[in-house]
Amino acid sequence: MKVGGVRNFGYGKQLSWAGRQAVADRYGAGHFASVEAHARRWEQVADYLRNEHGIRDARFIEKTHVEEYARELRERVAEGEMKVAYAQNLLSTVNVVLAQMRGDQLLSISPSDSVGPRSFVRGEAPAWMRRAEVAALIDDLRSEVRELEHEIEFPMNEELVASQVELGRELGMRWRETVLVDAQRLYDEAQRGSITISNGTKGGRDRELRVAEHQFQVIERAASLQERLGSTSFIKFGQNYRQFSEAASRIFYAHGGHHFHDLRAAYACSRYEQLTGHPAPCVAGEMLASREADRRAREIITAELGHGRLDVVAAYIGGRG
Repeated sequence: MKVGGVRNFGYGKQLSWAGRQAVADRYGAGHFASVEAHARRWEQVADYLRNEHGIRDARFIEKTHVEEYARELRERVAEGEMKVAYAQNLLSTVNVVLAQMRGDQLLSISPSDSVGPRSFVRGEAPAWMRRAEVAALIDDLRSEVRELEHEIEFPMNEELVASQVELGRELGMRWRETVLVDAQRLYDEAQRGSITISNGTKGGRDRELRVAEHQFQVIERAASLQERLGSTSFIKFGQNYRQFSEAASRIFYAHGGHHFHDLRAAYACSRYEQLTGHPAPCVAGEMLASREADRRAREIITAELGHGRLDVVAAYIGGRG
């Protein structure tokens, strides 16, 4: 029920509590289970808005915030960290709460189109397995930067987006990790043979990665770029994660057809072949490595990608047959 005031369209001062009141207002008496389910899910949404965007008042939620939340959920579904049905339920709650608070559907988003049905077992080779394809992608993205530079919120450096692609493909880093990476620290560590990926990781799970020569070169280029930017991440002074992510992701997704997650999958498939001497199951169409070698490779790749469950890696390299 509305309590008056202007914050959260009159539903209360705290975003999570206001969402519960809006849902109760929407459903009325006799729908306790529905109200509780939406209220619990809205608490997660409110935490995301506060932690990632500094939003504590629903009046300041924009369509871009909802779309970025959907991208976050889509990534978690793709990585096997969340069931697609639950991701869709979270977006349904966003639609219900905001429609009730605002009195319109302007911020509504399609749950099925946003996170979609997806198998957790990859059945085909990911895009950008070959480094020539990665080079072509980088060239395309540089063109996208130049074409969109007058439309986005602030100027983007085309080398910066290229570096993100390299970090994703050669180090298996997530999108958020490539944004918040302290490349100078990684460069200092890489000179000793291994790095610790810690900035932007899921659940605060740091992970260590031994560095080969081609990976060292990627880190060196990123560190040099950050030094020129005068930053310890790819967010320059005066910007924030939301601004950077919205601009950079618009440039990346404008390329179309595939998502940043495919770069991590390509990394995983390449590592699988290095570790077993055989193509990954999703590349070969079947499992060619011995079950012992396959399991050991999955254990290593799972750790390198920053996951806690062995079965998740099937979303990157395919199943065991």
